[in-house]
Amino acid sequence: MLPWQKFLDKITDNVPTCDWFEAFSCSRDNEDRVATCWGEKLVEEVPWVNGYFSEVPRRKSTKWSTKSHTLRSDGNKQFQRKNYRQAVETYTKSILNAPIESDGKEQSLGFANRSAALFHLQEYQMCLDDIAHALEASYPDHLQYKLYQRKGQCLIELHKFEEARQALVAALESIGTATSLTPERQESVKKEVLQLLDQVLREENDAPPEDKNMPTEVPVISYGPSSTITQATRAVGLGFNEDQGRHLVAVDSIQTGDTLIVEQPFSAVLLPSHYDTHCHHCFKPILAPIGCDLCTDVRFCSQDCKSKSWETYHQYECGYLNLFHSVGIAHLSLRIVLTAGLQYLLESKDDYKSTEQVPGLTKEGVYDFGYPSVYHLMPHSDKMKVEDVFQYTMTAVLLLKCLVHCQFFPESDMDATLDGAFTLSPDKQYIGGLLLRHIQQLVCNAHAITGLKPDVNLSSTADVETVSQVRIATAIYPTASLMNHSCKPNIISSFHNDMLVVRATREIPKGEQVYNCYGPHHKKMNTSERQQILKDQYFFSCKCEPCQQREDRSFYQALKCPDCSGPLSLPKPDMVCEECGRVACDSDKMLEKVVLAHNMFVYGVTKLEKNDIGGALSELHDCLKLREAVMYRHNKDLAEVQDVLARCYATSENFLEAAKYLKRSIQTIKKMFGSRSIELGNELHKLAQILFNDHKEDEALMVIKKALKILTSHYGSSHPVTKDLLEMQTCLLDVK
Repeated sequence: MLPWQKFLDKITDNVPTCDWFEAFSCSRDNEDRVATCWGEKLVEEVPWVNGYFSEVPRRKSTKWSTKSHTLRSDGNKQFQRKNYRQAVETYTKSILNAPIESDGKEQSLGFANRSAALFHLQEYQMCLDDIAHALEASYPDHLQYKLYQRKGQCLIELHKFEEARQALVAALESIGTATSLTPERQESVKKEVLQLLDQVLREENDAPPEDKNMPTEVPVISYGPSSTITQATRAVGLGFNEDQGRHLVAVDSIQTGDTLIVEQPFSAVLLPSHYDTHCHHCFKPILAPIGCDLCTDVRFCSQDCKSKSWETYHQYECGYLNLFHSVGIAHLSLRIVLTAGLQYLLESKDDYKSTEQVPGLTKEGVYDFGYPSVYHLMPHSDKMKVEDVFQYTMTAVLLLKCLVHCQFFPESDMDATLDGAFTLSPDKQYIGGLLLRHIQQLVCNAHAITGLKPDVNLSSTADVETVSQVRIATAIYPTASLMNHSCKPNIISSFHNDMLVVRATREIPKGEQVYNCYGPHHKKMNTSERQQILKDQYFFSCKCEPCQQREDRSFYQALKCPDCSGPLSLPKPDMVCEECGRVACDSDKMLEKVVLAHNMFVYGVTKLEKNDIGGALSELHDCLKLREAVMYRHNKDLAEVQDVLARCYATSENFLEAAKYLKRSIQTIKKMFGSRSIELGNELHKLAQILFNDHKEDEALMVIKKALKILTSHYGSSHPVTKDLLEMQTCLLDVK
């Protein structure tokens, strides 16, 4: 990654001594700040910037047939070894590297070969999509019979019999053009196709099966949408006070599990680490993507996403992505400007100066998903350190230079000075100010789009899959940003690709605010930790109920009293039992054992990652024994080793032992997070999988019922986790 942040840190140490920095510090607005840094030509001091810009035209043309052909040959070898999933990925690379300006042969062959691998993976809809792409890319006439035959087979599997019949008839017609086939082979292929047609006749009256390629249903807003906040339920309204600014408040009683917000982001940016696995536009997980016509960096799930991406932003970003990765979250600032569009931004320039109505509302008094709702999110620039504002300004100048270089501005606005640098016209200065404003907003208003990812490091079995939430993208959701923070929130967020879904996790009475948690949760951090984080990043002191009561989480880090087994407080300087009041005499020895147990835990996890189950069990049992000797029964580290022991036993299919240790850790999770918490729901899901695999039908059904009660209220019935539980429940009920 390009070292942009290193340059910022270096220059920030030097500029306070410059004559112009005082003027920058006193700048009246963001446009002034951008103009000052632009005029000082500080970005030009970065050695690699000008060289990078001169390389962009070549960077856009990175596709070549030879590489595409080599990758396709590698994919063929993997296919022959029946490594179909690896073959799909290699064929994908071949497709992405195939130049479109050629005759399309390499791309069409890549799509055709990938369709064969997808067929073997039973990904029938994806296979059909690739067949269509291959035919559109001029797949050779004499080979088309294979695609039509495969198309017919896919459609039979999907019970689309009339379409299957049409595809198979086309296959029969194409066999005559297959000049590479001997007469005997032609007859053999005809016989295969006719047999498939007979299969269509036999099966077309059967009931259609479930379509595993159907998209996950997006939840519907409870009680219908609001007429004033278009992405939210009509059960919430827009409130305002001087202390907390704009916020969402319940205007009717809200029940646990109600869907309060269903919102598409105004703009969002996929993290580079997920470029290979998710659609660049909608963030849907992808197995068989299509690519940009010019670069090999991005992947899309469909032609629709590809076209929307190009029309909105990728035509300007193509070739510059490595540079945008170096600026981190500021990339989203650029994406917001590109999504809004230059013409709209310039035409609506004066609209934001009005103070006659609540910020963010349209002229009709509606808070919708348009740019005004983004513009009026709080930037908090007056509360930021001047050094931070300077770094944000420099980043805005770099992004503005990118917009100039990629011809975002019309030629009439591209007047050059004698030294070849573009002048900062009023329009460019305005856009630069917007870029800076959005960078400042993102510090407090950016949302992480998350998804479920299997924990491959700690579980190698497919029977019990441990999953965790991982950040996939960064987005701006104007409606969700209206929610104020509480360390004890009453909502939970989940995602359907890029769609944000907000649900109530408890009853919210009329008049109460709808509270989100910005990260510091009262079940996970002590009050002082939470307050520090909120002050540093969000510029406020939290006054929620847990903060006022100053709840202490050290209870779950406590050691065990040698006399009564109660919780020993952390050294202050002495360890005192919270139950019997005695002072621990040998606290130093206890802390030494804590360190020793931690080392055992690390060794055990390392061996598990290497699939050394026996070695892992030995280390982890020693760790557990030592932790049980010195730690309070609800210490989170004790629960941690119990959980990993459960994973070890599940990996070796000793489900009885796995359940035993997982049940122990669940007791602490329940104590820490509560009986209705998402954390408990996730642990019960794991326990249900273990009991299901151990054929403990009655116990599994009881655990599934408890897990569904929690997870359905948090995620709804269409979330992958709840769907998995429902499928297990159906299977168990069928057995009974």
